Amino acid sequence: MLQENFKFYDSDKKEQILDHLKSYSRRIESIASVLARKCLKVVFFGRTSNGKSAVINAMLQQRILPSAMGHTTSCFCRVAATEESMSYVCLDGNSERWEIQCLNQFANAHSKQCLDARALLHVNLPKTGNCGYLLQNDVVLIDTPGVDVTAQLDDCIDRYCLDADVFVLVLNAESTLSRVEQQFFTDVGQKLSKPNLFILNNRWDVASSQEPEIEQLVREQHTERCLELLGVGIGGEGRGVGEAMQRIFYVSALEALQIRLGVKKSLSQDTELRFEEFQQFEKEFANCITAKSAMRTKFANHCLSAQEMLEELDIILMNLQSDLTELTMESFLRKTLLAASLKCRELQIMQRQQELNSKVEQLTEAAQQLGVQVLNEQISRLTTWVQDFRMPFPNSSQHHHHQQHHQDMRQLRHYQSSLGNHLEQMMMSQVLEQLSARLQRKVSQLESEMLVEAQVSSSPPPPFQVNYFVDFQGLSSDFQPDLEFRFSWGISAIWQRIQGKILMPPPMTQATTNGLKRQVLLISDNASMGATLVFGSILYYTLGWRSILGLGTVVSSIYFYENLSWSRLAQECSFKSQYVRFLQKRLRGRVQQTASSIGQQMQQHLKKSLGVYFTELAQNGKTIKDELETTEKQWKKLQKNDCTLKLHQTQGTQLAERLRIFQETYLMGHI
Repeated sequence: MLQENFKFYDSDKKEQILDHLKSYSRRIESIASVLARKCLKVVFFGRTSNGKSAVINAMLQQRILPSAMGHTTSCFCRVAATEESMSYVCLDGNSERWEIQCLNQFANAHSKQCLDARALLHVNLPKTGNCGYLLQNDVVLIDTPGVDVTAQLDDCIDRYCLDADVFVLVLNAESTLSRVEQQFFTDVGQKLSKPNLFILNNRWDVASSQEPEIEQLVREQHTERCLELLGVGIGGEGRGVGEAMQRIFYVSALEALQIRLGVKKSLSQDTELRFEEFQQFEKEFANCITAKSAMRTKFANHCLSAQEMLEELDIILMNLQSDLTELTMESFLRKTLLAASLKCRELQIMQRQQELNSKVEQLTEAAQQLGVQVLNEQISRLTTWVQDFRMPFPNSSQHHHHQQHHQDMRQLRHYQSSLGNHLEQMMMSQVLEQLSARLQRKVSQLESEMLVEAQVSSSPPPPFQVNYFVDFQGLSSDFQPDLEFRFSWGISAIWQRIQGKILMPPPMTQATTNGLKRQVLLISDNASMGATLVFGSILYYTLGWRSILGLGTVVSSIYFYENLSWSRLAQECSFKSQYVRFLQKRLRGRVQQTASSIGQQMQQHLKKSLGVYFTELAQNGKTIKDELETTEKQWKKLQKNDCTLKLHQTQGTQLAERLRIFQETYLMGHI
């Protein structure tokens, strides 16, 4: 019912309060089950081999439970009296019974038939027999296998031990209090109530005989730690030191059992003192469970726990009511502010939309201009990248036979393909490197502004990446390299130089171009000899035969030098130069188209970001509307919760009064 009142708290504070309430609920359920039990439950707790079973045997004045050196008790043992005439043992939840002699097989860790440490074995002794004073007064004794047997015993310890009325912590006087033992009693105080605890420092005969000269110092050290456990460790600040000292004993359970069984008859002074202290423990323990004190043992600590829970709950309810009053006042102010904020936001969105659309257009244009600049720069760098390419250049001689010529052409095409891949990778990587970083800075700046303005809580949009791809294989599919030797002073070379200097007519069709090429070649082939004769005649009559002979010698020398220099390396350089000029021409023709594509990519990315931005703004506006409606509903709910809280406070006051009357009536007279 109270959970509905925490609806308007933040999640952390709500969870904290609910955890407190759930803890109270669990404690109340545990206390109710303890109070509903008709017998007093006593748990003997401690580490393995501390002598828990020996203490129980000494208190019952007979050797019931297995007890020996080392780890002996293999499982949980519940010792209780029964109305039946025969002693027997049985497993928890199992109706099958075994004779009492089977106890040493099932509960002894040295037996091959021993039970698992998580098992609970019931040991039932007839009331009419020699079961002892404790069992005859409806006291149930729980022996544990030791908290350090296995880490998987935590749930079993909670199930079998946590709800005890009285705890007997059996320590080994030769060692110190362990963290596990301290934590257990801390959990008891948190999950149930302050435990009713006795502490036995067992095996004091061995511990005191090892170094008699420091016996008193060791005793004081143990006492100090036991007082800490009885006082601070379990929240027992109200218990006086004198009363706490009556719960700490230094005994030898084995000696006490041997004396009572008549095994040990000759007693030293120290043995008598330890036996007297064990008897003093039994006396204090009996006072705790007798009819005179049983009521206090059963109810006193639980009443204190209930009182503490009521006081803490009253504080929670008062704080909650104060918070609800404050929330009611805030709801009206929030409603007014939300309405004004909603109108202002709608006007701002319209103005901002116009500004952002203008910025997107400017950035798109800037991206296109940058694309043109970067593409032209990288196209010019093809001449540099081609020099970095290293691969054996194939032999392209035309004098090979037909089969060898085809093989050379395949090798040349493979070389061209590899060179194209190299230039293609360099071109794409450099263009992307130059463009992505520059454009991303501009895009990120605009997107950051939008994210801040929209107060977007989600992750930022992915960074802008330019998609650029160039297919050099496709661009150079019709590339035809000319690797034949060309004399630089030949007629064809001179004609090409003239073509480069003269302004040529507009481009012609491919068919026309091919026809002209055939005509030029035909004229060159048929007229080369005539032209040479005519040109030679002119020179002869002009310069004379000696000049002609000298000039011919020079031209011939140049011809033979160039022919000898036309090596595979020269062919490779010529091929690379032709290939690069061909690609540059093709790429420059596509620069504007590619730059426009880059601009469109940026525009699409920014449009998408704008869509997210305005969607978020619209969502924020819807959030304000929803919050406005929620605030009005919240105010009504707060009024209802205020009435509910007042009812809970009244019920808490009534419970506190009933608890006080119970303590005065049933507990005060037994203190």
